[in-house]
Amino acid sequence: MKKLPSISTLWNNTRSVVVRFPLAFLITAIAVITWWLAINSATGDQVTHLYKLLVLCNLAFCLSLAIDLFSEAKIISAGKRWVLQFLAILFCGILFFVLAPEWFEADIYKLVTFIVAGHLLVSFLPFSRKADVHSFWQYNKFLFLRFFTAVLYSSVLFVGLTIALSSIKNLFNIPIDGDIYLSLFAFMSAGFNTLFFLAGIPSDLNSFEKDFSYPKGLKVFTQYVLIPLLTVYLAILLIYEFKIIFDQELPEGMVSILIMGYATFGILSYLLIYPIRNEKNNEWTKTFSKLFFIFMIPLLILLCVAVWVRVADYSITEPRYFLILLTVWLSGITLYFLINKSPNIQLIPISLCLMALLSTFGPQSASSIAKNSQLARYKQLGTDNKSEEEKASIIRYMVGHYGLSALQSLTEADLVAIENNIVKSDTLNTVRAFENKNELVDTAYSILKIRPLFHSSFLSYYSIQLADKVVDVSEYDYIVDFQSYSVTKEILSPSDTVRIEHITNKNQIKIQLGNDSTVLALSPFYKSLEKEILTLKDDSYKMDNNDILLPETTLKIDAELANYRFSLVFKSLSISKEVASVGEDKIDNSFNGVLLIRKKE
Repeated sequence: MKKLPSISTLWNNTRSVVVRFPLAFLITAIAVITWWLAINSATGDQVTHLYKLLVLCNLAFCLSLAIDLFSEAKIISAGKRWVLQFLAILFCGILFFVLAPEWFEADIYKLVTFIVAGHLLVSFLPFSRKADVHSFWQYNKFLFLRFFTAVLYSSVLFVGLTIALSSIKNLFNIPIDGDIYLSLFAFMSAGFNTLFFLAGIPSDLNSFEKDFSYPKGLKVFTQYVLIPLLTVYLAILLIYEFKIIFDQELPEGMVSILIMGYATFGILSYLLIYPIRNEKNNEWTKTFSKLFFIFMIPLLILLCVAVWVRVADYSITEPRYFLILLTVWLSGITLYFLINKSPNIQLIPISLCLMALLSTFGPQSASSIAKNSQLARYKQLGTDNKSEEEKASIIRYMVGHYGLSALQSLTEADLVAIENNIVKSDTLNTVRAFENKNELVDTAYSILKIRPLFHSSFLSYYSIQLADKVVDVSEYDYIVDFQSYSVTKEILSPSDTVRIEHITNKNQIKIQLGNDSTVLALSPFYKSLEKEILTLKDDSYKMDNNDILLPETTLKIDAELANYRFSLVFKSLSISKEVASVGEDKIDNSFNGVLLIRKKE
């Protein structure tokens, strides 16, 4: 019977991680502290910078781990190892100051792409030679299983400790702030999970060369779960392809997501069964290995058509760029595995990593090609109303992704100076960033003389609560809970059936009694409520956790139908309003309340 690990064992494991992966351990500690600060004490621009630092800690950890494992596998000197580590940290530091995801959406794509490349680097760098294919597979099998084991342990510990804290709070009436649970989650996911993962990596990486084990559970999972699911999706996609050929129609945009999903899990399945694909007792693996890439051919044709349709209509954006890139990559990988009789599976992560890195910076990058494509589309548009709408859409996209300066080729005005004057990063917060982004878009519309047909800016948001703890129901016969997400509900009275329906697109509640009906119009109520709130004096209402507390008389709508009187009382209400340059203002809401019904004598 296995004994539970002692304190000394846990200490020794932690110490071995620190000695073997010192920089990775330090980055993990910084990530945990950064996450704690973001949860508990940071405000405004601090939160933005802390979360950017947290994301870059993920990248720095991957690079550091890849370098450590590469150094152990290739046995390079400690000096060279630390030079590589220094360059990796320097690279992440430069990214921290160069990228501004809080302002430019294109930088979000760059961060995500770098992190994907970093994880791929860990998967192949220690075993990147063709002679290391067996070790490469065993090594990645270990990483795959170790990761899920670490997630399982971390999840169980987090749930257990969360229940323990809740028990202490309820049994002993000890106040425990909600941020404690978030801080615990940060420690378990970024701290314990990472250290547990690192502690299990074998100190002798050459041992993977002698490891010929294959987990039975992995074989069962692939054979009875992944491959049957893939077969179902393949059948659906092939039937859909025959349908569009028969109907002579263009494919829907969603089909590209399905094909990418099929390709991803198909390649994963191929990699999982790679060592046993040619064994005599596993004919199903041999069949799947041969047929998977053959069936990819018609799907790739369908994918190419779907991509072409989207790009032809709206030119290239970052998501479409990556879709094109993955389509090209899938086509190349499919061709390689069909032609080559002994394909090297290391090519999959290596090629993906290189493509990810090439898409981040340079003239071939996602942002560069997407920006030039949208500018070219803008210049080709005419002056009719439809073209004006498309121009407005392009301007909003360009400014949101690349900043006002990305439009410099369209005007002689100094857009860099204008942008620097609008963006005040020293006082950055969520509201300020939103306002500045809208101001940048409005400035672009003004300089380029574009009518902002689709432009709308955030005007107001209110979170309102019923001040009275109890709703007065003394004058009513029936009470029904009703929420904004309720669609229909029927109430049976002794003699009548009342049907209520929330019509979300019209902001109405329809009440039907037999053939008669009436409507509670919510939009006018919201507008009058907003007007009343804006005219309230500071001492006319109370605030509780940023919620406005109002009396029942203010939060009630009345209506009559036949011999019934209806009153909708809001217990909680959130209203957000956007004012449009053209057309009606947009009002979004969510509420929780009760519908009171009284039958008149």
